Order: sequence, then C-alpha cells, then structure tokens
Amino acid sequence: EPLLGRHERDDEVHQTFLWCGVDGSRRHPTILRSRCSLAPGATAARTGGRVMCTSFQLRADDGSVCVARTMEFPDMLGAKLTVLPRGLALSSTSPEGAGASWTTRYGVVGMDAIGSPQLLTDGMNEEGLYAGALYMPGFASYEEPRPGEAATTLAILDAVVYALTTCTSVAEVFDAFAELTVWGPENPLIHGVPPLHLVLHDATGASGVIEFEDGAQKHRDNPLGV
Repeated sequence: EPLLGRHERDDEVHQTFLWCGVDGSRRHPTILRSRCSLAPGATAARTGGRVMCTSFQLRADDGSVCVARTMEFPDMLGAKLTVLPRGLALSSTSPEGAGASWTTRYGVVGMDAIGSPQLLTDGMNEEGLYAGALYMPGFASYEEPRPGEAATTLAILDAVVYALTTCTSVAEVFDAFAELTVWGPENPLIHGVPPLHLVLHDATGASGVIEFEDGAQKHRDNPLGV
C-alpha cells in the first residue's frame, strides 16, 4: 500500500503537537509531541461549552521554525500518525460526485482522522510547510460549487492534505486555493459539517490563514503567527 506509516496514539488526554520546521540546510521535518492531561471528563468536547483549537509559531535563534497546536477532540477522531509519499493519486468530492483529483508532489507526515489517512487534521511536508485544520464554530461559511466545476471543487476535510501535497509555502497555498472552490459536505462520522479554517506556516517563518466568510475564501497573512 502507498501508506508508509500509521500509528496509534493514546486517548483520553488533551493533546498538544509540536511540529519542528527546518532551515535551508535541513529538509526533513522533525516532529515532537507533548501532551497534558486534563481532569477526568474535562475535555472540551465533553463540557458542552464552546470549543476551539489553538496554534502558534515559535522561531529559534538559528532560524528554525516550530509550530504547536492543541487538539480539542483527542478521544473522538481516532487520530493516527500517518505518512503519505510522493506520487500518490488522491481525489476529493463535489456535489456532483467526484471532485478535484491530483498526484502528490511532496511527502507528508501528519495526524489523520476518522479512519482515513487522507483526512489530515494537521501535518508537515518535506519542504517544511505546515497546515492545520482548526475548529471555528459559528464562523465558517463555505463556498457553493457551481455545476460543471467539479474538477476544481475540494471538500473542506481535504484542505490540509491538498495544501501539503501540492505546495511548499504559504504563498503557494494561497495561489492554489484561489483556483479551487472549497465546500463543506456533511460527514456522518462527525455528525454534520465541520466548521474549520486552515492555518499555515512555512519554513521561512511566513504564516497565513484561509477562512470562509459569507460563502467566500478569505486569505490573510498572519504576522503574529498565532
């Protein structure tokens, strides 16, 4: 199978992932993972309150870039560590059935969700680009695909894997997504349409976000990296 690695991780904890970027002399990203336990039953997914994910960027004196994020649903998504190679044929969906299709140009390591190695919640590619899908309840209004444009239609749950397997920088992701229509199909495993935005960091320290407001993509630079 094209999948090179997929490994279980512990449940019942609030997870924090630290993705360590690279400078020009080292092209293979290193991943560190830390975790902090909450009180029993106190994960955000169970509190009944508003939930959110958080990410931020740290830059070392030598220019290396590290990105950390929290995962608010560690015991719901069945996440596993996943590796996707170059040359892998992938496709998304559209309201007409099949959506955008592409062949991966860059190898990726990331955390998958709901039993599919293609549905990455976050990850990093071999060029040091990081992408993460972060929860944004009440503020995600996706685009409406037009008939006949299925070939450029991408489901929101495929946004991370598309960015990481086809792009090397925040600017490239912005350009690539400008050519796509990103829609939000319902997913029965997560009981609806996930309200997400896409957080991006690259090896130069550039940061950006793609958010969905009033049925349109909004591409924003993020100089604070938070």
